[in-house]
Amino acid sequence: MLTKAEAFVLRKYDFTESSFIVHFFTREAGAIKLVAKGAKRQKSPFRGNIETMNLVEIEFVKKEGSDLGTLRQAELVSSAFSLFSDTESSKAAFAISEILCRAMVEGQAEEEIFRLVRASVSAMKEKAPPRWVFNYFLYWLLKLEGVLSSPGLCGKCGSADIPRAFQKEEGGWLCPKCHKEGGFLLGAESVNLIKEVFSKPPAGLSQKKGQTFPKELETMLYFNIYHLLGSDINTLRIGM
Repeated sequence: MLTKAEAFVLRKYDFTESSFIVHFFTREAGAIKLVAKGAKRQKSPFRGNIETMNLVEIEFVKKEGSDLGTLRQAELVSSAFSLFSDTESSKAAFAISEILCRAMVEGQAEEEIFRLVRASVSAMKEKAPPRWVFNYFLYWLLKLEGVLSSPGLCGKCGSADIPRAFQKEEGGWLCPKCHKEGGFLLGAESVNLIKEVFSKPPAGLSQKKGQTFPKELETMLYFNIYHLLGSDINTLRIGM
């Protein structure tokens, strides 16, 4: 059965002398792996389209129960080429790609995460600072995956005091009274950033050019994505 879908290209791997295996992230079916036959050939219709973080319209055939399908067509919708002319944006793009490869499940619709990826890539194309966009992506992915909650109320006592720390095992966000030890201490700047800045589309991060992202919040996000995935991410290890 021929299936059509809009998809982000995540990674491609050598398969044969003339073909790649391509890892896609689709809105309707989550992560899928397809064989792009003849994609290495100079005159292949796939050439230039199946590059990392490109948004493409694909047609493919995949038998039920099979790990691999066959890519029939990949029409370019939006190129990510401009991101790879800059070191910081290319690191962010590769890190998003790597995390999606690991976190997304095959056959599971991911409408909200797909929209998050699209908005994050678009923001970087519009020259929003990549580090801010990447941390925005991490926060919302962790939130959509149920790891983080909004810092509105204390997870223990329900107080509306500005949270002082995040400790998932103790109920999430904790007020100064309930926080005893452990967890991630966060200042008012970090909490306000989540409440005010991260509640808006990432395109608004353009105003943060030249500003340093709070290290305490970044550390908390990296720690939680590490534990969500079960191991380190190469792009995160070399730093942003």
